[in-house]
Amino acid sequence: MADMLLVLCILMSAYFIRGITGFGSALIAVPMLALSQPLQFAVPLVLALDFTASLILGGTTRRKRIGPRSRYCCPSECWAPASAPTAC
Repeated sequence: MADMLLVLCILMSAYFIRGITGFGSALIAVPMLALSQPLQFAVPLVLALDFTASLILGGTTRRKRIGPRSRYCCPSECWAPASAPTAC
């Protein structure tokens, strides 16, 4: 029971950091989990959680896009003014 509580605390802190910075959950979670769990458990767990979190965040971001042109938007266009020429 104590191991599961430790795993939960490590994962919550790692995903808190990911929520603030946008990355880094695996950088924090895997080394910390490796202290108490085997790598055969820690790495697939973090991989599955990162994949799931990325799908959820990608889905919410996709719904927030505005306008017909945003479907074809490349990253350089997202930050450029509408009248500026783009390189894409």
